[in-house]
Order: sequence, then C-alpha cells, then structure tokens
Amino acid sequence: MDAYLPYLLTMLGHLLPQLLATIAVLVLLWSWAPVAPGRAHALSGASIMVAGCVLRGIAAGIQAWLTFGTASAMALMPLLAGVNILFSVMEAVGVVLLGWGAVKAMQAARGIA
Repeated sequence: MDAYLPYLLTMLGHLLPQLLATIAVLVLLWSWAPVAPGRAHALSGASIMVAGCVLRGIAAGIQAWLTFGTASAMALMPLLAGVNILFSVMEAVGVVLLGWGAVKAMQAARGIA
C-alpha cells in the first residue's frame, strides 16, 4: 500500500491536461460564444468530455485501490477495463458533438444553414 499514492497521482496526472483543456473549452463556449446554431451541440459535447474525464479519473482511483488491495479484488479489473472503454467512447461522442456544433456555426456564418 506504500506505492498507492504515487501510483494514483501518476494516473491522475495523465488525465489533468485533458481535464483542464476540456474545462477551458466549456468555459469559452459558455461565456464567450454567442447564441448561434451549433452552440448547444458544442456545449453538450464539451460537457460530455468533462464528465468522461472526471469519471475516468474516478475509475483510475478505483483501479489503483484495487491494484494495491487484496488479490480477491483483482477479479474486478476486467470490469473496470470495460468501464474505461465506455468512458473513452463517451469522450469520443463529446468530440463529435463539439465538431458538429462547430460545423453548424460555420455554416450559419456563411448563410448555408
């Protein structure tokens, strides 16, 4: 259990840049982007990405706890791997929504939509 904290901090350190970037995008969209077509999609996408990153951080904490826990808890590791895949898919959906919102806003600016 001595290596639990450094391991946990390393896992969370890998998520920190993505979390900070997605929060920055969310703040920019929320505060500076005018109400326009695509803004709701972009806000939804950024929110989903922030939620996915936070949930993946929680999953990383649980994984670290299981890694340094008892051997019987190791049976949950495949389940946790599946949960991490779901969080990755969730973040991918967020990126698609963010892109969709950007495309809609650009089309509206050109008068296409």
